[in-house]
Amino acid sequence: HSSTIGIVGMGRIGCEIARRARYGFGMNVLYHNRRPDKDAESKFDAQYMENLHDLLHQSDYVVLSCPLTKETTNLIDAKALSLMKSTGILVNVARGGVVDTDALLNALES
Repeated sequence: HSSTIGIVGMGRIGCEIARRARYGFGMNVLYHNRRPDKDAESKFDAQYMENLHDLLHQSDYVVLSCPLTKETTNLIDAKALSLMKSTGILVNVARGGVVDTDALLNALES
């Protein structure tokens, strides 16, 4: 059984994360992006997840590598955090505003 990584934002950085996760660690790769990336799917055997909540629920590791925009501000809120596995690990390499820090603090304290 290999671990599953969920990548939010499959741009240049997201693809490098996917490459290392897949070929360096043998991880299953899920990703959420504005649109599917067929090139990344074939290169990294990645699976596009149209619904972010499905990605959060299925991933052992969630890596945020998306830009900070109106749409991504507080993208990871209390609801999103509640959908992650209790053993899940969240890694934010994006801007801080992508994560609702108050919700994160509450989730860590509970």
